[in-house]
This record gives sequence, C-alpha cells and structure tokens, in this order.
Amino acid sequence: MLHKEARELLVEGYKSTYDAKGSAKAYSVSKWTVYRLAEQKKKP
Repeated sequence: MLHKEARELLVEGYKSTYDAKGSAKAYSVSKWTVYRLAEQKKKP
C-alpha cells in the first residue's frame, strides 16, 4: 500500500512519461494500479 505522497508522485511520473510499466516497476506495483490511480486522480 502506497502512502498518499507516493501515490501522487507515481501519478505525476506517469503523466510526464505515460510509461505505466516503468512507473509500476519503480514503485513496485502493477501497471493496473498505475492506471487506476491516474484515473482516480482525474475525478474531483
């Protein structure tokens, strides 16, 4: 489980590169977790 700050950093990293696999590997999560967190960040 990632802390809020780590989640935000993960999403920001993903948004700058759009490399879900690389972002997932850097944070030891699945690429689907990256997609899910990015989608949650879009919603208000």
